[in-house]
Amino acid sequence: MWNNLTPRNRHFWHSAEFSRLATKADFKVKLGAYEKYQVPAHPNASDKSFTYWPAQLVTDHTKGAHGKFDIFLFPAGNERFTQDVLPKGPWDGFLILIIKIRFDFDTALDYKDLLPQMRAAVLEHNGKYYATGALPKAAGVNWNFNKCYVRFSPRALVKNKLRRPGGGRRHEG
Repeated sequence: MWNNLTPRNRHFWHSAEFSRLATKADFKVKLGAYEKYQVPAHPNASDKSFTYWPAQLVTDHTKGAHGKFDIFLFPAGNERFTQDVLPKGPWDGFLILIIKIRFDFDTALDYKDLLPQMRAAVLEHNGKYYATGALPKAAGVNWNFNKCYVRFSPRALVKNKLRRPGGGRRHEG
């Protein structure tokens, strides 16, 4: 098999959620040295779990006149990845910011070498920041974040300005 993964507590959380729904008892997933993996129950637990579904989601949010971004906030339980693999842990959540950037380039510019540099400039901020706070009551879940990992993930849309025969310009993507 390709890309074999070491099992993590979160991979078994769906079983704990199913058992909680059937028995009305709360469960934790114990795997190896990590015996306290637990995330809050999703309000739509028969269909969703906070292991793979965000507790808070905002799409196409804008800040001022420029740019859009999406926000995904996930609770995270006690497991090897959140405690030992990610640097500066332990972490109890993930705040993912997908930054949407549109570029208008003239076709004379070779932007293919420029985009990886711009992406790298955003990615270098990963692991430098963390967030704290609680989920809003609208999320329907009681969860406090003591140390939530902030991850930036840029997305680029490139629009080229093509030249018309005769010297005029038109804008196409």
